[in-house]
Amino acid sequence: MNFKIMKARLRIALLAGLTSIVPILSAQESPYLIPFQGRLTDQQGTAYDQGQYTITFNLYSQAVGGSSEWTERHEKVGVVNGMINVFLGSIEALDTMNFSATKHLGITVDADSSALTADPEMVPRQMIIPAIHAKNAQKVAGHDWTTILEGGSNDPSSARIAANRIQVNGITANEIASGAVGSDEIAANSITGGKIADGSIDIAELTAALQRRLVPPGTIAPYGGASAPAGWFFCHNQLLDRTTYSDLYDAIGTAWGTTNGTNFRVPDLRGLFLRGRAAGHITDPDRNNRTVISAGGNTGDNVGSYQLDMYKAHTHNFPVRNEDATGNKVESSAAGGISGTVTTNSSGGSETRPKNAYVNYIIKY
Repeated sequence: MNFKIMKARLRIALLAGLTSIVPILSAQESPYLIPFQGRLTDQQGTAYDQGQYTITFNLYSQAVGGSSEWTERHEKVGVVNGMINVFLGSIEALDTMNFSATKHLGITVDADSSALTADPEMVPRQMIIPAIHAKNAQKVAGHDWTTILEGGSNDPSSARIAANRIQVNGITANEIASGAVGSDEIAANSITGGKIADGSIDIAELTAALQRRLVPPGTIAPYGGASAPAGWFFCHNQLLDRTTYSDLYDAIGTAWGTTNGTNFRVPDLRGLFLRGRAAGHITDPDRNNRTVISAGGNTGDNVGSYQLDMYKAHTHNFPVRNEDATGNKVESSAAGGISGTVTTNSSGGSETRPKNAYVNYIIKY
């Protein structure tokens, strides 16, 4: 008993089956299958009209020898009027096979249904031609679609649809996924006011996005109101959650203080004047001695550090009248003058300050 293949029928079945291997449109959602049909006969060519047989299929990259790249075993394959029908890929997936190169299908039939008897693979192996794959991979419904693509590629996964192939109003806003069109993909002056539908732009979202561009998180500003505006905090030493206010945390970190690994502080600028960071410049000779404004904050020549008030060291020269040995008044510099200590009257207030007006310092989050 031998297994003869109807070559014409096999070739037709393989060529038709290969169209289901090519990943066209939604093919990724379904398994790849190759319909296979053959005729089982004895050595005299008489077809068997009944029985069940085990058939093993292998795919190779060469016609003779080599290692199998894929194998699938079909057990109890029934014979109907001498014909057998199976779907290759219905047991072992074909998804990972590369059919852009020639493959050769090897067939082995367990004719005596005995595992103890060696069963040779039939020869010759059947060729699966890559040209069929390449031809159908570039076409849909038998038509060449490459003329609608642009971008230097015929691959629909990387090429784009040519602009002149899209009819006016052919694509609506509901058909465009969020983030699918980048600003660099929109031609200058291609979108006019008449093309923007009423209500299609959320003014609140547009305002928030514009504010973040013009006033980034971490910006500190003087504010004349008694309540912080939307999107801002007073600079009053509040503790905030790093996740909830991630944009502000990314901007200022723990420069102004923290108590653990989940929070951070807003600057405490109540009653303070702001000073530009020296960044190594001599305009602040005590920059490296600056301390934290709150526990966990920055010190030294860094944003968020703090200095107490101080007078710069200085001296005053003024004359002091003293008496000589005879009781006469003399200048302190005169020979024989008696030196003395002069204490001036106290004057001034509780601090050193310029003229000022109160505002609230606020920070953008």
